[in-house]
Formats: sequence, structure tokens, C-alpha cells
Amino acid sequence: VVKFLKDKGSDAKAFAHKHERVGFQRSSPQNNFRRIIPAHISKGNFCLDTVSYVTKESSQIDLDLLLALLNSQILDWYFRLGSTNSKVNEYQFNALPAPTFSDEGPSVDWRSLVKSGKWA
Repeated sequence: VVKFLKDKGSDAKAFAHKHERVGFQRSSPQNNFRRIIPAHISKGNFCLDTVSYVTKESSQIDLDLLLALLNSQILDWYFRLGSTNSKVNEYQFNALPAPTFSDEGPSVDWRSLVKSGKWA
């Protein structure tokens, strides 16, 4: 690992293993029970080219909330509407809708919704 990282800048993608991330499988058959298959990636873990991921720095929302959204039935359904092959491309991932959050609106304890199974 040290040899691989030696010539890389500190902001290079090669150093992403030092951060927690949410990853998703870039390929899943159209008839699979889920098309978006996300998971938490702990610090110190590397990914092969078949896994894309979102870092905390690149996400506008909390990574746990992102993971909950990606595991929702509504986003999986939405993704299936426009997917015509087994790939989960980055442009498709980036086009997924997400709720808007505001400090001014009513507060929702989304963590307790996820834990209680009330998050679809």
C-alpha cells in the first residue's frame, strides 16, 4: 500500500480508504431483488472497480441518511424506471432524487425511523 500511495497527492482518490464511505455495487441484474445495493464501507477498506462510493466530504447529507435513502424501496423503484441494463452508472446514481432538508422546517428524527423499520 505504501508503495502504491507514494506518488499520489493527498487529495487523490487512492486515499479514500482512510475515510468512511457509502458504497454501491455498479452491476446488478435487471431481475435482481434490488438494483441499488449500497453498504457502509469502514475506514481502512479498499474497493475494486465494481464498487462506486460516496465520501463524507462529497455528500451533502449525513452518510447514514444516504445509506437509508439508497436502501429505500422508492429509490430502487425510481432507478428501475430508467435502467435498461445491468449497470448502475454514476450519471444514473447522481440523478436519483433526494429530499430537501432545512433547519427551518419541522425536525424529523430519521435515525429512529430507520431503526424502527418505518423508513420505506
